[in-house]
Order: sequence, then structure tokens, then C-alpha cells
Amino acid sequence: MKKIDGSFSPLFEGFSSLENEKSVRRVDCLIVSESIGNLKYHIAKIKGKEPWKFLKDYYMKDKLETFNQQEIRKLLKAILRKGLNFYFTDVVKCFVKKGDDENFELAVDYCTKYLKKQLEVLKPKIVILLGRKAEKAVFQKIFNRNKKLRHGGVISLNGMKVIYSEFPSARNADRFVKGGGVNKLIKAISSCENRI
Repeated sequence: MKKIDGSFSPLFEGFSSLENEKSVRRVDCLIVSESIGNLKYHIAKIKGKEPWKFLKDYYMKDKLETFNQQEIRKLLKAILRKGLNFYFTDVVKCFVKKGDDENFELAVDYCTKYLKKQLEVLKPKIVILLGRKAEKAVFQKIFNRNKKLRHGGVISLNGMKVIYSEFPSARNADRFVKGGGVNKLIKAISSCENRI
């Protein structure tokens, strides 16, 4: 059993609905996004919060300001309403300057080992991949598979149900909503619950 106590090393960089529990054997849902984002990191620093504690408030408590904040909040609240716990993390655990694709790919290569360890330790029943870079890191870099899913698509992989989601950015908003948005993800989670 591993402790999840809110003080995260690179292995446990993320936030969880389990932070107040002493230990966890298995997480119901692991949500994997691309990266914490340069802007969010700097806002957190300005507000004097650790970036992950800031993100937890940003996605769960703060006033809604952005499309992705709104949609991710809907997803997390739906997961909690189903009685499932979650752990939210990113592929890239460090902060890479936006637009620096070469360094971003290096960061993905470097940080994937931490994501792999998170998968081993947390043993999630369901993994939700937010965006193509998260999908690529899990399928290609961790499991050596070349797989692409559509929004809401589900695949079984090493005892887990993996669900792909378009990242709900402002730039992707139309495609995300037309693809079924959060409702399609909730249906995919329900179908996974029935098969686990």
C-alpha cells in the first residue's frame, strides 16, 4: 500500500479525491492529461500555492473561467457522483515553455517513467486519457502499441479499461462538444464499470 498524503514527489505529482485517506490499494479512475501548463504553474506561484494544490482548487472549487476548467470539473464531479475515486495527473511532470515542441517531447520521454510507475502503484481500473499526447505516452511509450481511439472510445489494456478523450481546450471546444463531450465519457465510464 502506498500513502497518498498530498505531498507529491515526481511519482505522485497530481491531485486526488483520496488525499485524506491513509492508504490506497487501487484507484478507480486515473485521469491523465498532457501537462500542468506553463500559465497555470505561474498563476499558482503568484497565488503562493503549490501547483497541484492550485489545480485541485482550479478544477474543483474556483469560479469557472475557461472551457477546459468547466468540462474537467463536470467529469470529476460525475466520477465522484458514481461513487468512484480518482487520481489526476499529467504525462509531463515538469514545466516546459509553451511552444517549445522539442523540449516538450524530451520532457515526455523523461517523465513517462513516472507515469508508468503511477500505473503500477495505483493499479487503476479505468484510465482516462485527455488528449493525443497522453494517449501516445500510454499506448506507444509505456505499452509499445500504436493505437488511436475516438472520443469516448474504450480499450482493455493490461487489466485496465482505457478511455480516450479529446482535450477540452477552447481550440478543441467544437470538436469536443460534437463528439459527445463529457456525457460520452460518462457513458464510457458506466460501460467500463459494468465490465470490471
